[in-house]
Formats: sequence, structure tokens, C-alpha cells
Amino acid sequence: MSFLLDKSEENKTAFVQLNGQGLLTAPLFHLGYYSCYQKITHILMTEYKDEYEELSQITRGGGKGNNHGRVIDLFARKILQKIDKLKAQELKTKLTNLKSYRIEADYENKPIDKSKITKVEDYLNEFHRLAKRHYSI
Repeated sequence: MSFLLDKSEENKTAFVQLNGQGLLTAPLFHLGYYSCYQKITHILMTEYKDEYEELSQITRGGGKGNNHGRVIDLFARKILQKIDKLKAQELKTKLTNLKSYRIEADYENKPIDKSKITKVEDYLNEFHRLAKRHYSI
């Protein structure tokens, strides 16, 4: 097992434990997002090595901004080979929303929204089920 998969599972477990306490706290968004992002990165590194390396070279070569967005885009293009187009688009939207929720929770002067925590939980669970089904991890 890779370190990224270990970290992904640790973040998922921490999300479940913290969310189970009923607290409205910003780290829930961070845990939910990074659990998915780390698993996406692992999938790309192991299943789509060449494309991931090209993306990494852009980042190392000074490609500015939205590196996480590029990783999500690449994953959405690759998962399209395994699931239908509408499902892939929905998944990309949900992953992008997870990223936005994390940024909002970390940096914006807004209260924590329980309905968004519920969405994070739903998106997290859906993504992990999909990854297990299509990538056997």
C-alpha cells in the first residue's frame, strides 16, 4: 500500500470520527477533500503514470496556479474511460465542490454550514465507492 493511500484512509477515518461528534468545524472539509485528493493522486501515479508525469512536469516547470484543479481534470478524463460521460461530469463537479468547500472553510470569513458538511460526507463516500469499484483499492 502506498503512503498516499494510507493518508487518504487516515483522513477518511478522521472525518468519520470528527463528524460523528456532531461538531461544525473547518477541519471536516479539509479531511474530506484530502482523503479524495490523495486517492486520486495515487490512482493517477499508478494507473496513468505517463500522463501524471507530464502533469507533474508542468507543475515543476513553473506552471502557475490550480495544480489541484489540473489533477482533478486529468482524473475526470481518465475515469471517463470506465464510467459514462454524465457520471464522470458529475464526479468532477463534486470533486471541484469539495475543493471549493475546503478553501471556503479555511480562508473565508463565513460560518460552517452543516448542509455542506453533509455534502462532503456524501461526496467522500461516493468517491471512495467508485474508486474501489473501478480501481480495486
